[in-house]
Amino acid sequence: MKVQHGRQVAGVCAIALMVAALVASAPASATPAGAVPFGEASFHGYATGTEVHVGALTVGTTQLAALDQAFSGASTSTAGLTTAIKSETGSVVQPPEPSSVNAYGTGSGLEVGLATSTTAQTDANQILLAGKAQQVAPPNTTATTKQVGPVSLPPVASASALIGRAAAVYSATQCPIGQPISYGLGNAANVNALTLVGTSPTLNTAGTGTSTAQSTADTYLAPNGDGTFGLSTSAADIIAPLTVNVLGALQVVITVRSAGGVSDPVTLTAKTTGESTGASVKLSTNDLLTVALVAGGTTTPVVTIPLSAVGAGGLHIPLSTGGLTAALDGIGGAASGVVNQIPDAGSALSSALTSVIKALNPVTSVASGLLANLANISLGSIDVDTVPHAIGGAVTSPATVVGGTEAAGALDLLHVDLAVTGSLLGVGLPNLDLADLYVGHLEASANLAAPITCTIPVIKTANPPAVTAGQNFVYTIEIPNPAEIALLSCNLDNITATDTITDKPDSGDPTFEVAAVSNGGTVNQISDTAAKVTWTGLNYTVAAVGDPPNPPITLTITVVVPASSPAGTIQDVIVATGTAEDCNGGASGTENLGDTNGTSLTGMYTLPEPPVTALPPGSATTTTVPGAPGPNSKLPFTGAIGGLWQPFAGLGVLGLGGGALALVRRSRRRMTP
Repeated sequence: MKVQHGRQVAGVCAIALMVAALVASAPASATPAGAVPFGEASFHGYATGTEVHVGALTVGTTQLAALDQAFSGASTSTAGLTTAIKSETGSVVQPPEPSSVNAYGTGSGLEVGLATSTTAQTDANQILLAGKAQQVAPPNTTATTKQVGPVSLPPVASASALIGRAAAVYSATQCPIGQPISYGLGNAANVNALTLVGTSPTLNTAGTGTSTAQSTADTYLAPNGDGTFGLSTSAADIIAPLTVNVLGALQVVITVRSAGGVSDPVTLTAKTTGESTGASVKLSTNDLLTVALVAGGTTTPVVTIPLSAVGAGGLHIPLSTGGLTAALDGIGGAASGVVNQIPDAGSALSSALTSVIKALNPVTSVASGLLANLANISLGSIDVDTVPHAIGGAVTSPATVVGGTEAAGALDLLHVDLAVTGSLLGVGLPNLDLADLYVGHLEASANLAAPITCTIPVIKTANPPAVTAGQNFVYTIEIPNPAEIALLSCNLDNITATDTITDKPDSGDPTFEVAAVSNGGTVNQISDTAAKVTWTGLNYTVAAVGDPPNPPITLTITVVVPASSPAGTIQDVIVATGTAEDCNGGASGTENLGDTNGTSLTGMYTLPEPPVTALPPGSATTTTVPGAPGPNSKLPFTGAIGGLWQPFAGLGVLGLGGGALALVRRSRRRMTP
């Protein structure tokens, strides 16, 4: 016979043992101190890449012409993206957005601006040959792609193919796992741009295929290795073979490729952990930089330098007429001045640089008459750098790294600055910035206040959501939650789902019994107010990129509420653990972004339903949900004896031996999930 609150059970010892057993079964937390759930995180960051940027004839705040080939940008902020972000080159990475926008991605194959403002906070380039792909979140939608080709718009540009792609995903409560929060891609092939001097374009990109020149930018969560996640941002450029026409007199041919001829990406990553240490700004590349000069119809291979050998000092080649004059006479003062800037003057790198200056000899036939009258004019410099610097700072300023919470840096793999300064026949000339050419421009910045805990999105519902004593109901669990399935881009392997059903604290004392479970779950009916259901070996496979999401794993539990049950609320807690594997990167297609594969994840959802209404005395009846077992159905045998006394078989002996063991009123037994 069932009784109201305070029903009697056998012995204080049994109570103590049960409480100990339930507490021991609760999942332990290994979350490091200070970690916060995604919904409480505070972070912001951005990344941008440009395979080639050209700015020509800047006067004050007006630039006659600006060109970005293969441009990408990505940004994110928990506080909203209300402030515009501009790169060091003046390109708009992110325009001001409403405070409700937390993630932004953009990409374009080629864009050109004419007579644009260098202070504009929105994109001032008027010619977007493929359109600019842009995406914001929330809300979460599919990636945006803009693609055209072939393109012919003389004298501005022509190309065989131009692509821009952008994606963004964001939730106020759930981590994007295995894919970027924001992502941008710019792609260009066979570009001829700004044919302003004679018949030769200022910039020519050789090669074929849509990935000849490419830039990508990402912001994403990466595992810290201790169960938490940090924020990382990265920008990467695949640099196509380039030919730059310098005032019609000299051409510089540049390639950046691996020893095997493959165009590997040059990648800059800013990483934060949110902890006391672990922030970093790193450049990764195994490529070789090859430079050749073309003058007077002669092509001179100059140097092939492993980028890893350039070193912290970089390479600085002045383009002054005095230096050129010395170069025409052989290896002179300009050469020694450049060589002295290299840490190891006796290295192969020094010899390579000497070859660069010797290669300027063919310029004599074109420029000797010009040089005779312009001996005091500087035309700028060529710089090669492989060490990130502070964003907005000099190339000698170190990248920003603060503990584990802040990391930011920028890099121009190759910068050609053409600026006229000096005097003509003794008369001072006004400074004139002819052009800035950036090859492999990269920026990455990340800021994170505390490490983040990421979970498997799970959800549970009760049908019906409220019952009367004598009815049964069905719990339905979905892993992952369909409403947040777009945030997951990894398989979930070897999932264990543990479902704990108890009375909700301080809500009454309803009784129940688990009558059936799906998917081979194991039932432990601990008491008439506590039960645990466990599933093991479950697996969820994420859909291929571009395909509709695969349906979640669906688990069901049929629960019977006897007609004699008191009123109250039954509460259910589902805890799911699994391992992220085969992450596909979502729209970015970048596998295992942030090395997420093998990361253990846990998700939990608490459902305080259904409330139970007690029947009036003498009116006890029982009804069932159609298709579900009735309240007197027996569960299949699972290898252990069910019921209240399952964990306490030895207590019967104590009861028999004690003779007159007093019955006490039972305190409420609560299960800690």
